[in-house]
This record gives sequence, C-alpha cells and structure tokens, in this order.
Amino acid sequence: MKRIFVDKNKITEAIKKAEKKTGCEIVPYFTERSDDYEVARITQSTSLGIIATLVSIFFSFNMTSYPIIIGKLIPLMIGFSISLSLYFLCGFQFACRRFFLTNKIKQQKTYAKAKQVFYEQEIYDTKKRNGILIYFSFFERKIHLLADKGLNKIPNNEWQLITKNLAQGVGFEKNNVTNSLIIAIEETGKLIKNYKLVTKKKKNMIKDQLRRS
Repeated sequence: MKRIFVDKNKITEAIKKAEKKTGCEIVPYFTERSDDYEVARITQSTSLGIIATLVSIFFSFNMTSYPIIIGKLIPLMIGFSISLSLYFLCGFQFACRRFFLTNKIKQQKTYAKAKQVFYEQEIYDTKKRNGILIYFSFFERKIHLLADKGLNKIPNNEWQLITKNLAQGVGFEKNNVTNSLIIAIEETGKLIKNYKLVTKKKKNMIKDQLRRS
C-alpha cells in the first residue's frame, strides 16, 4: 500500500470536537485492503496462461521438424508454465489483482468488511446507538460510512454525499487524507445537528483516535 501521511493529533482533535457537539461516537478506520481476492489471482494467471497457450498453438503449426505429439505438448507446457509463474508472481505483486476485479466485487467486499469492523470495534455498543464508522480501504479505493440505528432518521443519500465528497477530497493519489477526513467529521457533526439528533453523553465510550489494520 502506498504510504499514507496523516496527522493523528488533528484527526483526534476533530473527533473530540464533533463528539462534544453531538454526543455521538465517531471512529475513522484505515485498512490496506478488505480481502485477499484469491479468485482474482487465479483468474489472472489462468486467463493469461490460456492466451499464451493459444499463441503457442498458432506458432506450433510451423514446427514440422518435431513429432506431432511434441508439437501438441509444447504449447500446453508453455501455457501451464506461464499460468503457474503468474500465479506466484501475483502472490508477491498484490496490486496486479486490481485489474481483474470489477467495481461491483470491490464494493461488495469493502462494504462487507466495513460491517465486520463496525461490530469488531464495538461501534454498536453505545448507550444511544449513535456510533459512526468512517471506513477507508485503500487498495480498492473505497470509503464507507456506517451509522448505527440511533441515527436512522438521517437519509442514506446524506451519508452518501459526505462519503462522495470525502473520496473526492482524498483522491487516493494524494496525501490529502487528514484535511479531507477532518472536513467529513465536521460535516457529520453538522448533519446530526440539522436532524436534531444531538444527545448528551456523560463519558466517552469509544476512544477518540484513528484506527488501522
């Protein structure tokens, strides 16, 4: 994963300010990727291996100096060797798998992982059920914002707008994560106030910090 520079102190301060104004629990979470995508690894190596085999068969027609059986085996051996080599290569070069993943698969995998993180980090375990997860998965370049049922009054399109603006601000190619995340946290606070879902909390139930995996 490309190294991401963030100012943890600024992010923590933004979380504290937003939570003080709203009574919610906001948890930003960074992960390198949401799945191993082993299927993409197999698909990539198999597809390119088949292409190599077909190319080899085409050129094997000119191998008149070899026995027929050898002329048939050579393309298969070449294709198998290339498939096997690419399979192991993709094990070391994980980024190669991105080219064999559809946006739908990446969306499904990252969303499923975000829901898992929501429960693993116990964001659901708040008195007012008003925990919020801001989930970054950098390999897929996806962001998900999950809010607990205490904030169900807020329409999904409002959360989606914050997520969209956050993704555009981050860009995933620039080290602009800190400022974009702070803006998203502030916008989340404003949204909660606009829908009159502000609550008072006597103590902080989830530590105010950026989390990584």
